[in-house]
Amino acid sequence: TLIRPAQTYGGAGFVVPSVGNGTYVMKRLRQGQPIIIHGDGTSVWVACHRNDVANAFVNAIGNQAAFGQGYNVTGEEWMTFDTYWRMIAKALGAPEPKFVHIPTDTLSRLLPGRAEWCKENFMHNNIFDNTAAHRDLGFRYTVKWEDGIRSVIGELDKTNAIESCSDEPYYDLLLKAWDKCSDQLKLDCAGLDN
Repeated sequence: TLIRPAQTYGGAGFVVPSVGNGTYVMKRLRQGQPIIIHGDGTSVWVACHRNDVANAFVNAIGNQAAFGQGYNVTGEEWMTFDTYWRMIAKALGAPEPKFVHIPTDTLSRLLPGRAEWCKENFMHNNIFDNTAAHRDLGFRYTVKWEDGIRSVIGELDKTNAIESCSDEPYYDLLLKAWDKCSDQLKLDCAGLDN
């Protein structure tokens, strides 16, 4: 039996930033600082709470119908990455987020180690069909993203586990370099649209 979850979260983690990993992007949101979103923010993503994913795994044990089968066990609220991060900001009690969109292929060339997963996965829409898991494993998507992420933030806040932005200095350096590059492109392209 093969079970394929997408983003699985719960407890004290986790969120999926476009660049790097960790919770510092949540701190940036709380502080009203810009965050990087790959592409134009419209690629589609799903997340599923660990409790829902765990039930599917448990229901697969000894299940004759599941032998030799493959199942998607994913969230069922498809959201753009912009929406994903807006909902995180709302759950954090943060101001409306400021997004800096950087083309995915450019981002992966600039920071190949920190943006590799972004290029491999996030630039494509992640939409899955859970029908077989519903049928054979009794899978149910019960924890809505808004409720689940609010719970995760509560756990992170209890232990003061949201990392400081200063722990990831590359992030501000990348934003500064992107602004400088954008400004130079404007100068270089001045008059080309006439």
